[in-house]
Amino acid sequence: MLIQEARERIASLEQRIESFVREEKRTGGIERDAKADEYMLYVQFESGIPNKISLDVRAIARDLRDALDHAVYASAVAISGGDPKRTKFLTADTEEGIKDDIGRGRCRDVHPDIVALMIAEGAHQAGNRTLWALNQFRNQNTHKAVTLAALDSGGLGIQSANIRYLRWQGMSEWRSTTRCLYFLRFTGDSKFDLQVDPMVEIRLHESLGLAGEAAGLALLKIAAEVERVVDAIQTETARILRERGG
Repeated sequence: MLIQEARERIASLEQRIESFVREEKRTGGIERDAKADEYMLYVQFESGIPNKISLDVRAIARDLRDALDHAVYASAVAISGGDPKRTKFLTADTEEGIKDDIGRGRCRDVHPDIVALMIAEGAHQAGNRTLWALNQFRNQNTHKAVTLAALDSGGLGIQSANIRYLRWQGMSEWRSTTRCLYFLRFTGDSKFDLQVDPMVEIRLHESLGLAGEAAGLALLKIAAEVERVVDAIQTETARILRERGG
């Protein structure tokens, strides 16, 4: 149910992002980088990323992360009955962090085979980075949940009017304080007359290590990974019950 709810939210989120990118008013500008003797093109948005988008992303992350914890709890109930108190899906920054959680009894009420399954999933930064990022994601402050970014130079729409000399490089830098998205850098000795339009997307915050993809696509991949793990926990639980004749 939680995964299905997350998928429905992702569909709504993608529509909201599309509307924002298409309809948000913006103006173009140019800024000189005197130190590098270069110039940067940017677009300034009338307002920042709508709070509703950030809140939707946060809710999606919460539902997906909770689905993992619920799967572990449900497994413990199915195997041992009652209302187990010490259950959680194991995730940490490092593999040692996961082992520390086990040592502190965080999964005391979880069957050893389910604990082994979670260890094998390796939900830490150097292991299953998708699950680790999800945990980081849910714990991020709302304003860090998403960031606005442009595609690289291959994602620019350029209409040439007159190019005499141009040495340039695509960039993507979002400055939330000024609501400016910088998307193209060129040398000070360039001589040209162009109309350049950036392709704009909303992507996950770079601190998650998933910033290379549009938010909707990245969240769908996370949802698929969560569903795979939940199915694995369910399958392993069924095996345990079957082998003991339960």
